[in-house]
Amino acid sequence: MENFLETRCDEENFHGTWRDFLTLPENDHGAFVEVKEKKKKKKPFVGGRYGVAIEEAVKAEMRGQHGAVGEVIELLADKTKTNPAGADHLVKAAENTEEKTKKQIHKGKQHKLPVWEESDSSSSD
Repeated sequence: MENFLETRCDEENFHGTWRDFLTLPENDHGAFVEVKEKKKKKKPFVGGRYGVAIEEAVKAEMRGQHGAVGEVIELLADKTKTNPAGADHLVKAAENTEEKTKKQIHKGKQHKLPVWEESDSSSSD
């Protein structure tokens, strides 16, 4: 099976691979990672492009594509290794996002995924 990062991405009318989606110049070639905390949990989660990619990678894994989320997290770690604060906190936020996304999908709560703002009731299935 093809690597997740090399599969087609249709997010936001974007046509290319998931790797392309994450490493666009607008995303600082993959070095820009949006981190946000949910008010109730005080845990960091990844939002923005990486959050969308993690959500879709979780869904790909649920369809049988093993290692999809790991690919996204590896890319994030590689692209942010020169971050002055280090990449560890970003990787942890990505792992939190993966875990919470899996739980919410299993509960049928796709509208409450960690990559979506609390006021956002939409989800990309």
